[in-house]
Formats: sequence, C-alpha cells, structure tokens
Amino acid sequence: MNAKLRVLVVDDFEMMRFVLTKALREMGVSDVEEAEHGKQAIDKLADADVAGKPFDIVFCDWNMPEATGMEVLQFCRVMPTYQKMPFVMVTAEAESQNVIQAIKSGANDYIVKPVTPEDLTKKLDKLFTKFKLQAA
Repeated sequence: MNAKLRVLVVDDFEMMRFVLTKALREMGVSDVEEAEHGKQAIDKLADADVAGKPFDIVFCDWNMPEATGMEVLQFCRVMPTYQKMPFVMVTAEAESQNVIQAIKSGANDYIVKPVTPEDLTKKLDKLFTKFKLQAA
C-alpha cells in the first residue's frame, strides 16, 4: 500500500470528526482530511481523483445534510479509482437492516456511535490489518 495513507473523515458532527482524526493521527496517519457533509465529501473525493492523489480509506457518517453516507458510498462504488477502496460507515444507525444495507451497497465495515477512543483504536487496528494499510 501507499507509504503515506490518505484518509477522508466525513461527519456533520465536529466532535466525531475530531475523535476519529485524533485516533488516526495517534496511529501515525498524518494525511487526514475532513468533510462536514456528504456533498463536500463527494467533491473532495472527485478532486483527489483528478489530482492523482486519491484517498486510501473513507470513514463516513450515515445521516448527514446535502448527501447521505449511502450516497457517498454509491458515488465511490461507481468511480473506478474508489471501487475497491475500504469504506467504513460510522453512525448511530445500529439496526441490523441498516448494517445489511450498507454492506450490500459496498461498505467494508461499520463503526457504531458512540465510540470510545480505545474502542476506535482497536477497530482501526483491525481495519488496517484487514486491508493491509500502513500509516507511515
């Protein structure tokens, strides 16, 4: 994988973006960008693709204004650059039908809020191992 991992964190709740970004940085990921809503995420993903610097993994909230997490996921899965990129839904939507819908739509994993920094670090470790991602 890339020597320098690029991560996009998408959530309309600033504190959740902060917690995720902080956990990622503590794991050695220095290239983390944030988006406040789905449309901004789609714009950032498209711009990164055009610039030849695509993201390596996306952590995306489910319920957001402008475009939902499912819409961001669907955008990624039709873009050749992002079809196989790990995509993790981060949401309070813990109902099993939502998890099934996200996985069927191409999400690779799911993090349920609220999440403690310790739980998040464990989940990130597992994800990085699963997708053979390296922070630095």
